[in-house]
Amino acid sequence: MNLRELTWPLRMYWDLSGTFPDPGLCLKICSELVEIKILFLYLRVGSPAANGCCNDILGRLKGGNTRVSVTVSDLAILSSVLGQVDRTSLKLLLAEASSLHDVWSLIELAGREGKEESPFGISFEITQENFHEVPDVVSYCAENGIRDLVFPIQRLETGKSVFCVSRTDREEISRGLEGLDYSKLRLTIHDPFLWKIFFPDADYHEGGCQAANSMIYISPLYKVWPCPAMPVELGDLYETCLKDIILSEGKKRLRSVLLNSPGECAACDSSEKCLGGCRGRAYAMTGSLTVSDPACR
Repeated sequence: MNLRELTWPLRMYWDLSGTFPDPGLCLKICSELVEIKILFLYLRVGSPAANGCCNDILGRLKGGNTRVSVTVSDLAILSSVLGQVDRTSLKLLLAEASSLHDVWSLIELAGREGKEESPFGISFEITQENFHEVPDVVSYCAENGIRDLVFPIQRLETGKSVFCVSRTDREEISRGLEGLDYSKLRLTIHDPFLWKIFFPDADYHEGGCQAANSMIYISPLYKVWPCPAMPVELGDLYETCLKDIILSEGKKRLRSVLLNSPGECAACDSSEKCLGGCRGRAYAMTGSLTVSDPACR
């Protein structure tokens, strides 16, 4: 099997809509996920209005082979989800944090609400404002028994401000991590350059951009993208079923482009493994699929 050219994705990222919840469409999508045998489903609940759809999805997938993780966006939603969803269906419940203070508050709340009843972790999106807190977040999670810490894929749109950790930023984070024991912390890192900070002697586990290959993304408006960080519309689930979008010629053409490293990477010894880094980040900043990840520069 060529893992760079999969017919069906292994992972589905799905941000549930609080503004346009559509329980009927959600259940239809779930049936397709079962049919195409998605192994991992990552749901994001951005508002309490999406809780109903979240519950419906967990109920539909309960007892199946799809492992489901749910990420909630704030304290109020975390409290609501902890009280309502069927946590026996969950592989992992994550709470989003944007600062060390958020991490502290979320861990406190989860403890009061009974985090021990389901696997609980922290999702910490790195930005220009908070990257310097990464070592403290790692340390605090490790010291407080948090098993999972996720640095998630950015949700990007063309023309929107895009952050990538610069070489100087990476060096600062690396210095802060010196001496910390985070061996018992299960880290999920999607940024290849951030990965090298934590695991300098290991090859990046993804083996190049996985957009439209091992992963697919469903936006809150039920648009299908290759990846949360690559704002290229492959189809609309109000108009086309998920299976047809995945098998579409448009998706295949896009994947063939991503399998080739950008020309500017030709002289790089890592280009065959890296394939140009995060191509979604490059696309969001430049509008081109044939340029390399700006973080590499």
